Amino acid sequence: MGLFTVKLPVIAILHGDLFVGNAVAYLNRKGTIDLQSVLDANGKCFGSFQFTGAKTGVADMQCNDGAAARLPFCALSSFSGYGSGSTPNGPASFTFGLRPEVAALHLILPPGKKLVEGSEGLRLESVKS
Repeated sequence: MGLFTVKLPVIAILHGDLFVGNAVAYLNRKGTIDLQSVLDANGKCFGSFQFTGAKTGVADMQCNDGAAARLPFCALSSFSGYGSGSTPNGPASFTFGLRPEVAALHLILPPGKKLVEGSEGLRLESVKS
């Protein structure tokens, strides 16, 4: 990474699966995203993002299963925010620069699931009735 870049954690729910990774943001208000499925080591998504306004932007994502999405996002600060939309395989949402407990408030979680942080990292867990 260069002198004028920042690396931010990304948490995403794409077609019912939890993905984690990083975004690298550049001074020109553009950047890259690299994600991996928590459940399937072969599940990967990548893409780019750019700010289109003071606190808005769009992320273009492509996954290796063929799913693609253009997801609008809102910035909460210069280095955090959230976005959502859909893929041909279902809803999609993501956060960047947020701790898991805050990210969970902005993610579209699969029905009956919650985001949990454990010693092994993040995972989706069934909500107990």
